Amino acid sequence: MALASQTAVIAAKSLGIDSLVTNGMHRNSLEAVYRALGLPERSCFPLITVVLGSVKEPPAMKKGRLPIDYVVHRETYKKPGDKELEGMITSYDDRSLRIHMMDDWKAQGFNHYLEWFFTKWCSPPAIGAPLSDKAREMQQCLRAAGFWKD
Repeated sequence: MALASQTAVIAAKSLGIDSLVTNGMHRNSLEAVYRALGLPERSCFPLITVVLGSVKEPPAMKKGRLPIDYVVHRETYKKPGDKELEGMITSYDDRSLRIHMMDDWKAQGFNHYLEWFFTKWCSPPAIGAPLSDKAREMQQCLRAAGFWKD
């Protein structure tokens, strides 16, 4: 799946077409996604979306990324030290870089964006806690597709 999306992105770029690879498919109604794309219910679960196109005009604000020195490793992987980790956190917390997914993490009482991200956004649910509607929908689709066994 990742190789197919990567190949599509490379082919599109060679034709001058921009792209965006996202896992945002799950934010939509999965039933609507299956219906709109005519997907079979069995053995199919949409995970990655590749959006292709061209912009009419550049966006006023582009969402940022970590500085390249933090994500590109030459020759071999270099484990980040305390200085690099602090730099990454500072980059995530810098609102002008627009790396973050939401703006009011400080108002919610978090010291850093990453503190919000790991404790609020992607923390595992408490054992025995009821599933959210979206988690229940995803489970149902995975069961119907044959990828989830109880």
